[in-house]
Amino acid sequence: MIRPGKFLVAIAATALMLQAWGVAEQAGQVFTFSIRGDARYTDNRDSVPDDLKESNTDFFIRPQFDIFHQGERSTLDFYYAPAYRYRTDPATTQNDDQWEHYLRLVWRHNTTERMEFRLNNFFDYTQDSSIEDGVRTIRADEGYMLNRFATGINLISGRRSILDLEGKYEVKLYDESEVAAESDQSRSDGIFTYFFQTTETVALRGVARYANFDFESDRGLVRDFNSAVLAAGVDKAFSPNMRGSLTVGYQGQRYKDDAIEDSDNPYVDARISGYTVPSTRLGFSVRHALRDADVYPYSSQVFTDLKADVEWDTTVRLMFVLRGLYRMSEYTADTLPGEVQDSAPEERLVDGDETVITGTAEVVYKFDRGLTLMLSQRYEDVDSDVAVSFTKNTTMLSLAKAF
Repeated sequence: MIRPGKFLVAIAATALMLQAWGVAEQAGQVFTFSIRGDARYTDNRDSVPDDLKESNTDFFIRPQFDIFHQGERSTLDFYYAPAYRYRTDPATTQNDDQWEHYLRLVWRHNTTERMEFRLNNFFDYTQDSSIEDGVRTIRADEGYMLNRFATGINLISGRRSILDLEGKYEVKLYDESEVAAESDQSRSDGIFTYFFQTTETVALRGVARYANFDFESDRGLVRDFNSAVLAAGVDKAFSPNMRGSLTVGYQGQRYKDDAIEDSDNPYVDARISGYTVPSTRLGFSVRHALRDADVYPYSSQVFTDLKADVEWDTTVRLMFVLRGLYRMSEYTADTLPGEVQDSAPEERLVDGDETVITGTAEVVYKFDRGLTLMLSQRYEDVDSDVAVSFTKNTTMLSLAKAF
């Protein structure tokens, strides 16, 4: 049975796809088409301790339909990609094969010379136990639907100043009712950013952000909380090719469960990106903040992560990519819901850390006529006091053809 929330999100995603088609037709645009085949081997299919791990190879066939339109005032970037997935050695809770779906829509429109409106929607229906975007660890290998919607306005308010307002809504819904009963979740954000250009190379920034986290629970565990960030920052152009930013401030959390004490934390976000020569692109970031927990049934975690990326075009056809993440998360027993604190033995109410290390190396070669070959190797190491610790190696070979 389809739950109302999942049905509404699916309808919204379909409506956005149809709207994108309509815009493209009005502009005289057509779909472009590509197809990709992947073979992905992992030595730890279920992200379990090393003495329990099983290997598996996934095969994917993923056609993709793209629209890109650029008009006098608007740009539209859209694609839809269904993917057929086959497993050689599925777990007892997994299907041998299944369909996954990916949809992206990015629309920008200049209402005036000083105001730009934007709308984004990212929709995924997938099943994966991996690190999502180097940020979130998914423990259970369960099918889920993830929809992320954002809209915003960027306004040039003065000769040197810009105002940006953005609203976001994210919802994650699992297939299995038993999992959904405790793991469905949503998040909504409101973000206000003010930029002021002090010199040609330096801009100051003020940020106010309010986020609401909401979690489903048939057991009556209240893990919901609100988070507010007030921060100030500076953006600096070190050269025409290299930029950096530093944002620091205050983050406060207010929990819906009275048994969980409200908290205050420092907020830090530092980034640098650019290229040393046109063929080498670099990125580095350090963040410290609080967000929702990856480990059930904690409500939140305080984390610090470091990310680094390098892309090197050795020739017009050959590219090397290196990506790395180090993240340390802190979990405390006082962020457990009151029902857990009251019912669990004291020795089970633990404070603990979780360290996640990931590294990815990719080689990409572009042949003639839109043919691209990619080989990637990924390593994950999760060392946790509050959940499963494991290591995982994943090798993927991908061949894509654009028509």
